[in-house]
Amino acid sequence: MDPQATTISLRHGIHLVESAMPMASSFMPTSDETASIFSELAKVAIEERLLLDECFEHIRVISTLEVEERSLRCNLIEMTLYEAQGL
Repeated sequence: MDPQATTISLRHGIHLVESAMPMASSFMPTSDETASIFSELAKVAIEERLLLDECFEHIRVISTLEVEERSLRCNLIEMTLYEAQGL
């Protein structure tokens, strides 16, 4: 997983949602059906934004864990080398 590419893609998604919100709210509903559709669209956009935020948090945690895993692997290799050298 490339966290940087994933982050960029998710940011594009957020910008798309954010740019759609003002456009959707700028239309004057001409009927109850149109108002209902825009209301549903707003709910979906809000839910999508929350999911994207959650995804960013997961990526942050994954990145932190990957760094920790690499550090532990390096320490393990170092300890193995010291043991092999009899230190």
